[in-house]
Amino acid sequence: MIPGPSEPDPQVLASLSAPILPHYGAGWGEVYQSTLEELKKIFKTKEQVIIFPGPGNGAVELVAANVIEPGDRVLNLVNGWFGEILGDVIRTYGGEPVNIKVEYGQVVTADDVESRLDRERTSRPSLQCTMKHQPAWRTRSGTSAEWQGSTV
Repeated sequence: MIPGPSEPDPQVLASLSAPILPHYGAGWGEVYQSTLEELKKIFKTKEQVIIFPGPGNGAVELVAANVIEPGDRVLNLVNGWFGEILGDVIRTYGGEPVNIKVEYGQVVTADDVESRLDRERTSRPSLQCTMKHQPAWRTRSGTSAEWQGSTV
């Protein structure tokens, strides 16, 4: 059994029935700037916040294109499909993925990373790329507390 029926609030229905604001023009610019200011409050920062309107893989490509140099060895934590795709993106931009693979849905731990880096002493990766969340598996790659004190 599910609860219901649930009546949506009239204010919500009114908002949902409003015309969609196009992503160009003065109206959009005002909403965009206002949203950036609100996000600064949410993230508790005075620094610049960037909204990337597009799919997640677009943001991955954006970062890779600006960070990875041909020949870079890039540590890539793979615990799901997105980590696999990240390896492809690394190769696309001339990098060499150094993959740490665990079973899909499992967590790549700091110990996994340290173990791999121990084997890479002569040619350590210069970058690390992590797909922090694997939505289909609802997993993350480590935690902030786990990474503290790590030699990674």
